[in-house]
Amino acid sequence: MEIDRLTPADIPAALRLSTQAGWNQLEADWRRLIGLWPDGCFAGRVDGHLVATATLATYRPSTAWVGMVLVDESQRGQGYGGAIMDHVIAEADRPHVHVRTLVEALAPGSYMALSHLTDDVDEPGMTEVASRLEASMGTTYPPALRCRADVLRFFDGLDLLEPGLVPAPEWRPDGEPDGAGRHTPLLAGVARKP
Repeated sequence: MEIDRLTPADIPAALRLSTQAGWNQLEADWRRLIGLWPDGCFAGRVDGHLVATATLATYRPSTAWVGMVLVDESQRGQGYGGAIMDHVIAEADRPHVHVRTLVEALAPGSYMALSHLTDDVDEPGMTEVASRLEASMGTTYPPALRCRADVLRFFDGLDLLEPGLVPAPEWRPDGEPDGAGRHTPLLAGVARKP
């Protein structure tokens, strides 16, 4: 299952899921959720079809409400509910919102460089890498492994410079990549604020 944003175009399918579950939501309720918390409404898709939803309504930095956790009856028992809940919980800290707040304070023409651990690398030991990093950082917040699409969201509204969001050893705009072809769990990118 792929998880992305729930959009107004998804409302008929989302309404079908809530009706199927016997809930009393109306189209206007779904529209309100998406309108108020567009970054907190999630869609789980299989072959492009909406099969799961979840929402995260944030009222202030320390208060949020998880809701609308629904899975199509025909798709239950496959772990989709747990997967979308895991996604919502990971988003609850709102890292994209925090980065967006920092970017908004930058002057036009400023640059943002970002590197992030990813779980897209098909390499054994990724969990151990994250565990070792957590131990060495001595933090109460474990490092988050995000897929490429989630890391790319940090650059929303910015002009991503070539070569884009790539494994860190390949980010060399002025020459040959160092370690090209080597698998790395770290993505890197640089973007300019318009």
